[in-house]
Amino acid sequence: MKIHRYSAEQKDFLRANVVGADFEDLTMRFNQAFGVSLRRSQIMSACYRMGLGNGKDAGFKPGSEAGKPYRFPPGHVPFNKGLKGIGGWGPTQFKKGHRPSNCCPVGTEKQDRDGYTKVKIAEPNKWKYKHILVWESANGPVPMDMRFFLQIKTRKTALLAISPSSREVNFYI
Repeated sequence: MKIHRYSAEQKDFLRANVVGADFEDLTMRFNQAFGVSLRRSQIMSACYRMGLGNGKDAGFKPGSEAGKPYRFPPGHVPFNKGLKGIGGWGPTQFKKGHRPSNCCPVGTEKQDRDGYTKVKIAEPNKWKYKHILVWESANGPVPMDMRFFLQIKTRKTALLAISPSSREVNFYI
């Protein structure tokens, strides 16, 4: 829908007619007066942006008394004051040393969201990419200036094209 730009005359019309008027009626009169076809929500939004209200559909204002009958009165004491909690949860709590059923043991392989294989190398939650582990098992730690270029063919198996003199490694995955 096209954005409607309100002219000064239209804004004056809204200011003069919004008080006490129903927005449905105001919308109909506005459309007839200016030959446009705006919706009720557009007129309401325009009035809101200009800081106008009709006194009827204003909604709840900050500090209003809406919902007061449902609030606790001053001095109300809740029924569970002083209790640490309702019993029955103790037997199902995790105990010390308990491991959840979805915990992966060291050596587990899984795929990340991009399809690369990761291997769990230590507890808790220490993972490394398999292609880096293959490099480290053959050549030791990865030097700081080493760059890996992953040329994706299939992400299931890793075949290395390693040139020892080069500082670049092409992994054909």
